[in-house]
Amino acid sequence: MLKKDEQIFLDDYSIADVEKALKIKIRVSEMGADNFIKSCLGVESI
Repeated sequence: MLKKDEQIFLDDYSIADVEKALKIKIRVSEMGADNFIKSCLGVESI
């Protein structure tokens, strides 16, 4: 059973939004935050 806060979160966002956020979280954890930011910005150093 979902807590009230979790239900509100799910009501405000689509499943696709949640899936995108989880994919980004996985990429950040795999690449490291610095490398993830560099790849998003298209730069070699920050």
